[in-house]
Amino acid sequence: MRSPYTITFGGLDFIFNDVALYFCTALLYGSITHIKIVRNLLIDILQALRQEYSDSEFNAELIRLLILQFDDETLENIIRTFNQPYSIISSIEIQKIINDIENLPLQSEQTHAKLLLLKHFGNYFSDKQFNSILDWLSRYLESLKEQPVIKASVHNDIVKKLFINNCHRLPGDVFVNYVKWLFSINSVVSATTACELIRYLSFKKISKK
Repeated sequence: MRSPYTITFGGLDFIFNDVALYFCTALLYGSITHIKIVRNLLIDILQALRQEYSDSEFNAELIRLLILQFDDETLENIIRTFNQPYSIISSIEIQKIINDIENLPLQSEQTHAKLLLLKHFGNYFSDKQFNSILDWLSRYLESLKEQPVIKASVHNDIVKKLFINNCHRLPGDVFVNYVKWLFSINSVVSATTACELIRYLSFKKISKK
């Protein structure tokens, strides 16, 4: 017999019928389109459930799907609406997202997703997770120097906000090297970005070497 204090999410079996149908179609026919439809449906459902019930598991799953969908705008909107006294996401959930990112088929997709994750949730990484992704970020920033400017600037806005949002955790040398590279491009946009980032640079972290 169900307790009178049990909370149920009414109609979830009905809500997920369409999702299950699309997912089965994707499995049977290998349709990437149907897989994307499934993700979009799940995102819509989770957003509605999150607004109704404010459940932390809905929040974490919604964040995971939005990262994998590279939906930066929706992530921005959701983060602005968080008013809970607890953390938005835990390091355990961060690790699950990292593992899912590693399974994305294209390197460019993995790069995009990692940048978004670090931009929005770098403060929720454990020290071990942050050091690991910092190694990856350093290699990524170094690789930009070998690419044409147009290609290297694809994620400029994300990287800029990544540096701003994580300015207290990023080492000074990573900050300085990126700013120096921006100035070396000799463009107004890059120089403006570099000047903006300097405002967030902690000069105590800069090596004297």
